[in-house]
Amino acid sequence: MIETKAVQFAALTIASGAACWTVTLVPNWKSGNDPCLWAAVATLIVVAILWKLFWLPVLATRLEQRVLAGFLVGMPIVYVLRCLLFADRALAASWVWIELLGLIVFASVAILGLRWSVWFLALGIAGHGIAWDVWHYRNSSYIPNWYSIACMSVDFALGAYVGLRIPSYSKSAWDGVKK
Repeated sequence: MIETKAVQFAALTIASGAACWTVTLVPNWKSGNDPCLWAAVATLIVVAILWKLFWLPVLATRLEQRVLAGFLVGMPIVYVLRCLLFADRALAASWVWIELLGLIVFASVAILGLRWSVWFLALGIAGHGIAWDVWHYRNSSYIPNWYSIACMSVDFALGAYVGLRIPSYSKSAWDGVKK
């Protein structure tokens, strides 16, 4: 268990580094209405919460899963908002449906991660980096490239962290405790 905790610690440290690196990529903090800026700050807050929960007793793992599910749902919301706020009307009218579909898919995966298997959270977070961030990089006029790169790196790092945390989320940790 000590080796597992050390590997999880290393993975969360890497995810923290990715989150901090994200903040350095922000080209301008003066645009207060940019969802990408909100997401950069929210990512730092989520990582800080994960650090706190990492050191709490095993019952905190359920709260950690809820935080990660909220993170997974929040990621596509940034894309929907950027589409609505920053795309021209014709582009927004056609692409907002794809962004909303992404929101539905990732929210569904988050629910599956809470109700069925935490693997859905790990794969959903990493999958967002592959399916959404990689695709939007240099293919979207309303998502800045810096954000696609930053989000992708955080998604891969957090997805790996969640995958490595699965032993800590195991059912045996919940013996005698209702979900």
